[in-house]
Amino acid sequence: MDHGRVPADVSSVEERAELRRLRALEVLAELSVLEGLSELGTVEVTGSVAHRLVVAHDIDVDVTADALDARACFDVVGRLAADPRVARVVYTNATERFGWLSFDVVCHFAGETWTIELYVNGPDACCFGWTSELARILSGVLTPEHRHAILELKEALADDPDYRSMDVYRAVVDDGVRTLDEFRAWREQHGSADLVRWIPATVSPA
Repeated sequence: MDHGRVPADVSSVEERAELRRLRALEVLAELSVLEGLSELGTVEVTGSVAHRLVVAHDIDVDVTADALDARACFDVVGRLAADPRVARVVYTNATERFGWLSFDVVCHFAGETWTIELYVNGPDACCFGWTSELARILSGVLTPEHRHAILELKEALADDPDYRSMDVYRAVVDDGVRTLDEFRAWREQHGSADLVRWIPATVSPA
């Protein structure tokens, strides 16, 4: 997992995360990702970039479409794949299980490797509206202490094959986890390899 080529004099985890977030937005702009995807539906940058918690070189982008049209998706992603900076595109049809089509677009940008994870959600997608809701809620719930703990854990776990960002968020925000040892113990009891539609425990469901 590529988790951050940043200047050596950037010592704070918060500063490193912000540099990566700005780099992620630059990648999207340089490749005109959002403009192209807008042909398919409503486009939104989600995940760690939206949460301002970027460690891995992954960018989540969600598209909300009126209907899932694989041909239309391939037309748009095909134009993106024609850019010489794009090295690989992996397609997954998760219509029956999750109600979406997804594309992992691996690209080389300014000496770094980034993966843009594109999700095209149909009206029956299992996480319809959740990613937007989570980004909005986290912006109001996360304290500086939460952010620092999450970023430290994400950097420490970046090469852990079992690591999932959502588990880190859940552990820190809901259960007060702060150290790597505490997180590993927490994961033994509460971690999940499945998709978890999580909202902080302090927030009442809508």
